[in-house]
Amino acid sequence: MKRWMTRVVNRLAGEDRESGRARLGRLLSQRREDSVRDYPSTGLTPSRLVNILREADAGSLSQAMQLYEEMEEKDPHLYAVANKRRLALTGLEWRIVSAAEVLEGVDRGLADEAADYCRGVLKSLEAFDELLEHLSLALGRNIAIGELVWDRVDGGIGLVDLVPVDFGRIVFDEFDKPRILMTDHDIEGIELPDNKFVVHTPHSVSGHPSRGGLLRVTALSFLAKNLALKDWMIFAEIFGMPVRIARYDQSITPDEKQEMLKMLESLGSNAAGIFSRAVELQFVEAGQGKAPPPYGGLVDFLNRERPGWGRR
Repeated sequence: MKRWMTRVVNRLAGEDRESGRARLGRLLSQRREDSVRDYPSTGLTPSRLVNILREADAGSLSQAMQLYEEMEEKDPHLYAVANKRRLALTGLEWRIVSAAEVLEGVDRGLADEAADYCRGVLKSLEAFDELLEHLSLALGRNIAIGELVWDRVDGGIGLVDLVPVDFGRIVFDEFDKPRILMTDHDIEGIELPDNKFVVHTPHSVSGHPSRGGLLRVTALSFLAKNLALKDWMIFAEIFGMPVRIARYDQSITPDEKQEMLKMLESLGSNAAGIFSRAVELQFVEAGQGKAPPPYGGLVDFLNRERPGWGRR
């Protein structure tokens, strides 16, 4: 039985038929670019968003994946909804089912022993839960990859570790198949070896795999909401504040103009300034009697956006 299990695990580990050796150890090493972020949501515009999505369709996912990460960081409501979906999956109890329970004609003893072996291996892996949480991120991005690390155990080959693959390392070839970038300046990546990586793509759609992600569908809504909230915050800051206007004589110098502008700006907080007699000041009242103050509505909106704490 042990010899039979060893042959099975060796095949799962991606045994090289020519050399008779399995691919052992980690294939991916840490890259400097794995810890670098470009923050594409900063100054995001509709045209820039279109370019990011087109880059993803062309196979380069780096900017899109970084944008999706920022979308959850900057939108509490989106994070709460996405995290609720993920917890509905990762919060469930997992179990290994013997093949004899679901298939006919299977040797009960061998099937049960194989199931027990798998249970023991997965329970011994500290990174198993971490990898499940990483793979659950595919619910928004439509793809997540983890590396299976094999090594020699008790005279055979066994699964010793599970490592999440950074989303910035995923690219697609011309046939829409995922590849993994190996170095900082790699742009094509390598084809995924058999039985070396686990790939989660939860939403089956026609065309490019990245098009089925929920975060891609909500990207335009995020942009519109982000721009609207930014304008709302600016409006709330200056609501009710009178517009300060200074009219100056044509003989004033550029340096005096700059000094006058600084003094006008300081009037907003200091309510005091020194001007020449030649300067005419005017205060134009804003928003008087036309609309209620926006502060209460803004606070209510932010309270509704705040995600709930704790696990389900």
